Amino acid sequence: MSGLPATSGVDGSGLTPAELQSAYKLPSSTAGIGQTVALVDAYDDPTAESDLATYRSAYGLPPCTTSNGCFRKVNQTGGSSYPGAEPGWALEISLDVDMASAICPNCHILLVEANSNETSDLAAAEDEAAALGATEIS
Repeated sequence: MSGLPATSGVDGSGLTPAELQSAYKLPSSTAGIGQTVALVDAYDDPTAESDLATYRSAYGLPPCTTSNGCFRKVNQTGGSSYPGAEPGWALEISLDVDMASAICPNCHILLVEANSNETSDLAAAEDEAAALGATEIS
């Protein structure tokens, strides 16, 4: 990412969404409408949606919420009974959600939480993301 300021984020410690889009040569400020990015992670992040709201607000991005249809969170079978929370994974989930939102602010975000970090659970969550229409799965 040469040529980009090292500390240009809102709080001076990171890159802005526009800088991330530029660094990866993504047309994200105009693309992504109609696309769903699924993020598959283990365990639950009970504050994923509110953390996303804080991130998007800090960078002047429009809200991405359950109520406006932009954000959706499900378990590995598509339901709303989430696995137990685990702080390390919750941090990873927030990072994944925020960065996907930053590089594709027009995309819908689908968070699929696997019951555990076992391969079988993560694979089931990936399959659920595809079944729910995700066009990209991470």
